[in-house]
Amino acid sequence: MSPMCVVFSDAFAFASYSKLKELNLDNELYKLTPGIAYSSNLHYQIFQGKSPDDLSVFTDFAYDMCSQVIKSGKLAHFLDTARPINDLYRFVYRKITKRSDNIPFSERKAFLHKGSYLFMQHGECVVFGRQCEKAYEATVEQSFQKAEEFLKDGAQNIVVVLEELDRQGHVVGCSGREYMMVADLIVRKAERLFGQFLEKYPHGTYMLISDHGMADVHTGVNITDYIYRICGLPGKDYFFFNDSVYLRFWSRDMEKLERIRIAMDKCEYLVYLDDDLRQEYGAADKQFGDLLYRLKQGYVFDPSCFGITGRAICAGMHGYMEHTDEASGIVVTNMKLGENREIGANIVYRGIMRYLENNNV
Repeated sequence: MSPMCVVFSDAFAFASYSKLKELNLDNELYKLTPGIAYSSNLHYQIFQGKSPDDLSVFTDFAYDMCSQVIKSGKLAHFLDTARPINDLYRFVYRKITKRSDNIPFSERKAFLHKGSYLFMQHGECVVFGRQCEKAYEATVEQSFQKAEEFLKDGAQNIVVVLEELDRQGHVVGCSGREYMMVADLIVRKAERLFGQFLEKYPHGTYMLISDHGMADVHTGVNITDYIYRICGLPGKDYFFFNDSVYLRFWSRDMEKLERIRIAMDKCEYLVYLDDDLRQEYGAADKQFGDLLYRLKQGYVFDPSCFGITGRAICAGMHGYMEHTDEASGIVVTNMKLGENREIGANIVYRGIMRYLENNNV
C-alpha cells in the first residue's frame, strides 16, 4: 500500500472552503453531503465505515431498553428547563463526572452514555483501513507541526485531527471572521504538509476532509413545553430526548406513539425520519427512538440537552441533513472518486476504499 496523509478538520463547510483560495495542488474537490447524527457517529461512519446500527450508538446517549418505566416529579422537569439553574448545575456536574451532564435530570435513570469519539481513544488509530500516526494537539499549528515531525521520522500513514473550526463555528457561524481565518489557516497548512508529503512519497495519497459543515442558526425552538402540554410529563408511559437538532421518543404504548406522531407532524420546523430513511443511513435500531425527528436547517432546540453555551442559542450548528453548501463538508484529494461531485457521508468510506483497492494504492 502506498503512503497516505489525511487532514481531518471537524466542521469544515463546503460553502466556506469555496470562498477561500483552494489548495495549490493537483487535486479533486467533492462536496460531502450530510450523514446522520453528530461527530460521535460520523467519525466512525466516514473513516471506518461503521453506521449507528453497527456501533449500537446514535449521538452520545441512548435510552436503556432494559430500564423500568419511572415516574419523575415536576421539580426535575422544571430543572431541565430553568436557566440559569440548569446551566450552572450542568457545568458543575460536567466538571465532576465528565460524562452525564447532557442527560435530563428527569430522565437520568433511564439513559445510558454510549457515544465515544474515534480520535479521542487511546491506542490504535485506524483510518481507511490503515494504522496511522495521529497528530492531535491543542492548536492547529501544533497539530501540523507534529505531523511534519512524523513525516521527517519516516511515518508513511498520518492523520491530522483538528477541532478548532467546530468550536469557532458554534460561536460565530460559518461566515464569521474567526471561523474563516481558521479555515484559511488550515488550507495553507495542509498545502504545506501535502507538498512535503508528496516530495517524500510521490505516489502517496492525500486528503483534506471534514465530517460535516456548519450552518448559521436563525432561531431557537422550545419543543419541551409543547411536548409537556400535548403529551404530559414523561416517565409514566413515554420518554423523549432532544439534543441540539434531533428529537427522539420511546414508548411501549403504540397508541401513545401515534398521538405523539400526530402532534409532532404539526410542527413545520420538524422533519420526520421514516423507517426507509433510517435504514438508508444505518440508524434503524429502535433503541435510537421509536420516533425520530430532526430540525430543519437554521433551527436549534432551546433549551436542549446538549452541552452548555452560556448564551441563549449558538450562532452555528451541524447535524442538519439538507444538501446545502453550508451543511455539507468537503473532500479535497488527489484520488479520483468519480464524476459525481457530491458524495454522501454515509457512503464516502466505500468510495474511498474502492478507489484504493482498484488502484492498488
